[in-house]
Amino acid sequence: MLLKRQEPPSSYKELSSYETTLLWCSDGWVYDPVAMKRRRFFTGDVFSMEEEAITRTSFSDVQYTEQVKIIVLSESPRVWIEQGEMFTQI
Repeated sequence: MLLKRQEPPSSYKELSSYETTLLWCSDGWVYDPVAMKRRRFFTGDVFSMEEEAITRTSFSDVQYTEQVKIIVLSESPRVWIEQGEMFTQI
């Protein structure tokens, strides 16, 4: 999934929101235990992200934790705000 990072709008209508603790692990994935998904980010000419569902609830070798609020603005295309930054699927 290719992503575009942009400034969040001053007003928006949220579909849903949740608070979670992101778990940055040594395997290169960032785990979101609330959404039951894991993400891996790539940079280069275009910022991109790979995301997939997870079933496990225990994680080993956590390197860093980050408490965030995620606000979902749209599912198709996927648009969300995370810690003040807005991301749009392109």
